[in-house]
Amino acid sequence: MMAKSMTVYEVVRDEPGNPFDPIGFQMSSLADVKKKLKTVKVRYPDVYIAKITYARYVPAKKGR
Repeated sequence: MMAKSMTVYEVVRDEPGNPFDPIGFQMSSLADVKKKLKTVKVRYPDVYIAKITYARYVPAKKGR
């Protein structure tokens, strides 16, 4: 049985030695994170949006 998953969008940038460095904005709405991206791009022109999917790991049960 697979557990429910959750998808969020986050504004991130790549730092040397630290890819996907979060800027601190994580939202469930893509439209909201696009608005935030516009304001953050003024200070950090290399930022982008990452789609993150969280899913609970449920190990398979042994036996029947």
